[in-house]
Order: sequence, then structure tokens, then C-alpha cells
Amino acid sequence: MFKDDTITDLDVFINTNEFAVEVTLTGGAKIKGIFDDEFRALNIQDGQIASSGPQVICKSADVATVGLNAVITINAVEYKVKERQPDGTGLTTLILSKD
Repeated sequence: MFKDDTITDLDVFINTNEFAVEVTLTGGAKIKGIFDDEFRALNIQDGQIASSGPQVICKSADVATVGLNAVITINAVEYKVKERQPDGTGLTTLILSKD
């Protein structure tokens, strides 16, 4: 019962009036997700590697059929799904790449 209530309440967190954005899946279906494309700088043996790590957090049920290398669109930019990370609470993080 608690798990069902929690999954229903995910809509409160994944809300386009707050932090969420519209995500267009392959085939044109539109869902909501929390997009993050923060800058990351890594220092590997005194060298710098700069990178951004785009990812989007969505309800697991909304992305259950989204496979690796699927193309999704966020903010008019196309991304490929490189990794799926379900967290067991009803949310899945999709790790994205612009290539």
C-alpha cells in the first residue's frame, strides 16, 4: 500500500510547474522528467577533463520500454540513452549522450 501511494505521489515531484521538463520519446510519446546537464570537471593525474553529464529522472513506468541507444528529445536537443538506472522507488535515471 505504501509503495503504491509513493508511486502515485511521484507526479508531485515530476511536475512541469516546478523542476520537470517535457521529454519526447522515440515514436512521439511525451512524458515528464527532471533533466540535469551539470558541468563536471575531472582531474585525472593533474590533468583536467571537462564534460557535461546529461541525465533525466523519470517515472519508471513511463520509460519501461525505452532501450539503450533510443533517441529522446529534451529542450529541442536529441540525446541517446546510454544507461538506465532504476532506483527501486519507481524512478529511473536515464544517462544520456549527445552523440
